[in-house]
Amino acid sequence: MLDDLLGRTALKHRIEELEDEVESLEERLSAEERRRKEAVTEKQEADRRVNRLEDKTEELRDRLERAGGDEDDRSFRLARSVRGDGLNDVLELLSSARSGEEALTTVSVAPDDRVPDEFGTETTALLRRVDSDRGLVVFGDDVGVVRAALAPPLVADGTRVEHADRFVFDRSLFELPQPYAVAVVRSDEYAGGVYNGDGRVGFSSFSSDIMSKHSKGGYSQSRFERGHDEDVKEHVREAAEMFEEMVGNGVEHVFVAGEKRVVRRFTDEVGISAPVSERTADATGEGEQLLRRGHDSVRSARLYVI
Repeated sequence: MLDDLLGRTALKHRIEELEDEVESLEERLSAEERRRKEAVTEKQEADRRVNRLEDKTEELRDRLERAGGDEDDRSFRLARSVRGDGLNDVLELLSSARSGEEALTTVSVAPDDRVPDEFGTETTALLRRVDSDRGLVVFGDDVGVVRAALAPPLVADGTRVEHADRFVFDRSLFELPQPYAVAVVRSDEYAGGVYNGDGRVGFSSFSSDIMSKHSKGGYSQSRFERGHDEDVKEHVREAAEMFEEMVGNGVEHVFVAGEKRVVRRFTDEVGISAPVSERTADATGEGEQLLRRGHDSVRSARLYVI
């Protein structure tokens, strides 16, 4: 009775209603959180499936190229690109190898240096045919069971030979500095991304309508070439500005991939203080597809097994 007079009964009912509403909202929030986690898990699994399929596709392409290649290419028992989990598996396997004292040899080779003759004339000659602008890391043992090499994603900064009971190599050559940015360019397309850990945290892209065909109706070839070149220059300038705006100064390294001539122009235009590395890479597709292919080339190592 006293509660009714003081209005407490109504307040208690209102409190109960609010508590029920809070409980309902918490249940909805919990269900939404579960759905979000399930969606993230599904996306991660889908990404892993895509990576596995891309790795398998790359392996089949390598086999096809080697089957139609010259004798030098076929001299490698295996030659393929590895990245992500596949690259980590290779590095873990090499890191775990153990043998007798100084029975395992690791040779790091800078890009412009010759592979030292540590594994015999035939193996050395074969390795010297590998064209890598990032150098090589070569692995072998005294009895010839292991003969392999990796062209790392980052540039080997010197040539040295290590003899030990394990393979001694700089693993940071295979780990991209975090965070990093990737730009993929060709004369009429651009796509860029910023990456941190396993995720992409920034993206930009655009296409340009570049003069691509010469009409003979009173339009000289030299005039066409000048117009085309100006179009490409303008495309590169706009791409560099868009990339700089997206990246700012918050990355440790920048990778520019794509058509060699356009890559050089783009690198000259970009005003970012971080170190810049260039890659000649598959620059087909546009937008997300173009960036994915360029990013794959940046983070991949090339594995050679003899």
